[in-house]
Amino acid sequence: MNWQKRRNKINHDDLKNDFALRVFKLANMLSGEVVDAKKMPSDTLQTMKEWSKLSIDIKGLINDFLKEMSPKSLFDILPLSRCDEETLSWLPDTVESEWKKQYAIDNLCNSAYINKKNADMCAEKICEYLKNGENSILQSNRNKETLENLVINFQHSIDGLSEAISRLPRRIMI
Repeated sequence: MNWQKRRNKINHDDLKNDFALRVFKLANMLSGEVVDAKKMPSDTLQTMKEWSKLSIDIKGLINDFLKEMSPKSLFDILPLSRCDEETLSWLPDTVESEWKKQYAIDNLCNSAYINKKNADMCAEKICEYLKNGENSILQSNRNKETLENLVINFQHSIDGLSEAISRLPRRIMI
């Protein structure tokens, strides 16, 4: 599957239209807007388990962006692959360098990595929190507020990550 299709699947299908909605539901359950408190701890644990896999896929997507969407990749196919060796020794890197400058590629990738890192940290804290007292979550307002804040921060990180992935160019640009 090419990068653009993976991006659509991961960002739109998996992240925005599935995962983010479940995290939103968890936030609503914790805030009391949705009453399904018995289900909340198991839903939260299941969501966090699924985040681990999705996080790996997202990291791969961001890493592969530079390899697959850089105009440097055009030098691997015809007609640019026919350039002489001397030209191929400098032109692909020059084109990639200019592309990164013109479209602020490093900033876009860094934004995605930072949001992913924040989401990973929130997910880790939520899992740690649940392991240290899953039963006490429903009994203590202080714990509930803390977990609620963690889930809300997680939700914001996911939204920021999705936005950052959306800003990555959808096609090879020169």
